[in-house]
Amino acid sequence: MRATILAIALLAFALPAGAQDGKKLPPGYILFPNAQGKNVPIKDAKNYAQCTRNGKILGYSVSDTATYCSAHYPR
Repeated sequence: MRATILAIALLAFALPAGAQDGKKLPPGYILFPNAQGKNVPIKDAKNYAQCTRNGKILGYSVSDTATYCSAHYPR
Protein backbone atom coordinates (compact mmCIF):
# COMPACT_ATOMS: atom_id res chain seq x y z
CA MET A 1 0.00 0.00 0.00
CA ARG A 2 2.78 2.43 0.94
CA ALA A 3 4.64 1.73 -2.29
CA THR A 4 1.51 2.30 -4.36
CA ILE A 5 0.93 5.66 -2.72
CA LEU A 6 4.59 6.53 -3.28
CA ALA A 7 4.35 5.64 -6.97
CA ILE A 8 1.24 7.76 -7.42
CA ALA A 9 2.83 10.66 -5.56
CA LEU A 10 6.01 10.41 -7.63
CA LEU A 11 4.06 10.55 -10.85
CA ALA A 12 1.89 13.40 -9.63
CA PHE A 13 4.95 15.47 -8.77
CA ALA A 14 7.16 14.45 -11.69
CA LEU A 15 4.82 15.15 -14.57
CA PRO A 16 4.02 18.81 -13.87
CA ALA A 17 7.40 19.60 -12.31
CA GLY A 18 8.98 20.68 -15.58
CA ALA A 19 6.12 23.04 -16.32
CA GLN A 20 6.23 24.64 -12.86
CA ASP A 21 9.90 25.52 -12.93
CA GLY A 22 11.00 28.18 -15.40
CA LYS A 23 14.58 26.85 -15.53
CA LYS A 24 15.82 25.04 -18.61
CA LEU A 25 17.22 21.60 -17.93
CA PRO A 26 19.95 19.89 -19.92
CA PRO A 27 18.69 17.45 -22.54
CA GLY A 28 17.75 14.11 -21.01
CA TYR A 29 17.11 15.54 -17.52
CA ILE A 30 13.81 15.89 -15.67
CA LEU A 31 12.80 17.37 -12.34
CA PHE A 32 11.81 14.65 -9.90
CA PRO A 33 11.07 14.83 -6.18
CA ASN A 34 13.69 13.35 -3.87
CA ALA A 35 12.80 11.54 -0.64
CA GLN A 36 12.60 14.90 1.18
CA GLY A 37 10.08 16.25 -1.37
CA LYS A 38 12.38 18.73 -3.11
CA ASN A 39 12.37 18.66 -6.92
CA VAL A 40 15.87 17.96 -8.21
CA PRO A 41 17.18 17.50 -11.75
CA ILE A 42 18.03 13.91 -12.60
CA LYS A 43 18.66 11.96 -15.80
CA ASP A 44 15.46 10.45 -17.17
CA ALA A 45 15.51 6.67 -16.68
CA LYS A 46 15.11 4.57 -19.82
CA ASN A 47 15.19 1.13 -18.16
CA TYR A 48 14.93 -0.70 -14.83
CA ALA A 49 18.63 -0.40 -13.98
CA GLN A 50 18.66 3.36 -14.50
CA CYS A 51 15.44 3.68 -12.49
CA THR A 52 16.92 1.85 -9.51
CA ARG A 53 20.06 4.01 -9.71
CA ASN A 54 17.90 7.14 -9.70
CA GLY A 55 15.92 5.86 -6.71
CA LYS A 56 19.15 5.35 -4.77
CA ILE A 57 20.45 8.80 -5.72
CA LEU A 58 17.13 10.40 -4.72
CA GLY A 59 17.22 8.73 -1.29
CA TYR A 60 14.29 6.32 -1.59
CA SER A 61 14.33 2.96 0.16
CA VAL A 62 15.29 -0.13 -1.81
CA SER A 63 11.79 -1.61 -1.47
CA ASP A 64 10.03 1.58 -2.59
CA THR A 65 12.42 1.98 -5.50
CA ALA A 66 12.01 -1.66 -6.60
CA THR A 67 8.21 -1.39 -6.45
CA TYR A 68 8.14 1.84 -8.47
CA CYS A 69 10.67 0.64 -11.05
CA SER A 70 8.96 -2.75 -11.47
CA ALA A 71 5.68 -0.99 -12.24
CA HIS A 72 7.20 1.41 -14.77
CA TYR A 73 10.02 -0.67 -16.28
CA PRO A 74 9.00 -4.34 -16.35
CA ARG A 75 11.94 -6.67 -16.83
